Amino acid sequence: MAAINTKKVHGRLRLHFDDLDEMLAYAERLVAGGTTQLGNWSLGQVLQHLALIENASIDGYPKLFPRPVRFLLRVFFKRWLLRKGFPPSGPNVKTLTPEPIEAAVAQANLRAATERVKKETKRSENPGFGKMSLEEWNQLYLRHAELHLSFCVPKGN
Repeated sequence: MAAINTKKVHGRLRLHFDDLDEMLAYAERLVAGGTTQLGNWSLGQVLQHLALIENASIDGYPKLFPRPVRFLLRVFFKRWLLRKGFPPSGPNVKTLTPEPIEAAVAQANLRAATERVKKETKRSENPGFGKMSLEEWNQLYLRHAELHLSFCVPKGN
């Protein structure tokens, strides 16, 4: 099956999460009620990707962007992206692209990863933005979740 160009998907949701608990509650509702997927990943893959990103923020990413790219991203895009959110089809670190996984299993992994980032204060460098504060990381988790979950339309919508 050909990949969907996610820049051209119609019907995506407009989401905004104020905190990690709100994001988790929303993800749990999606797992319980089912979704129609508008992108290339299943709900399980979306949730697993979010968990992988949260864990990588503590454990370290497999590869950072080159220093000049990180500088440009940090100077010109970081504040905007953390406030406004990510556009569809942004760069994706291939090693953080999940294999197919059951949504309930991925939801449990996301809950564990989110509880971990809420408790631990250590953070690694972001592959694009470099060093970030805990508040900046929290904003990144939320904006990142808004993007990916916007492709997961609850059944009945």
